[in-house]
Amino acid sequence: MRKLIIPVISVIFVFLVGAFIYIYPQEKLDMSFSHFAVSDIIREMIKSKNLEFHLSEIDVNNLIKPKLSSTSLGKADWEITGTHFELNKDQLIAHVNLRYLSFIQIGTTTYYQLTWEKPEIQLHPQYTQIRSLTLPKSWFSPPDQSVSLESMLPSFLKVENVLFEQNDITIHLRLS
Repeated sequence: MRKLIIPVISVIFVFLVGAFIYIYPQEKLDMSFSHFAVSDIIREMIKSKNLEFHLSEIDVNNLIKPKLSSTSLGKADWEITGTHFELNKDQLIAHVNLRYLSFIQIGTTTYYQLTWEKPEIQLHPQYTQIRSLTLPKSWFSPPDQSVSLESMLPSFLKVENVLFEQNDITIHLRLS
């Protein structure tokens, strides 16, 4: 029996080390962002006399990151250490690096379906992965989110329509 203990402990140790290596983030992400100024967009729209603007992936990152850095995950043991967001038509891909218990680093990717339901953009999580492993929703299921575009605009502008394109979001406005 004693001869089995060391090999069993060795196998468990190798498995745990492999699991830590597998879940470790593949890319270094941070929470840095630039201030997103709606006033600059409005100024450009007035100059061009066109009531539409585009949100690029950079704009989306600059809009979402401040909200994440000022909120917690609702659990004291978890911390967001870095994020990056990509747009792919009506899909938002959220790369998120997490820290659990102050020392376990985990890299995740969550895929959201984007829909326009006036007056908000809705984000519906589809699935979350750690590398190529899809997590069961019972393990990790972020809630639906919504983004109110009109809350960022002056009261004389309303959102008419939103189009999700390859790498940006086109927002059509109207005067109210």
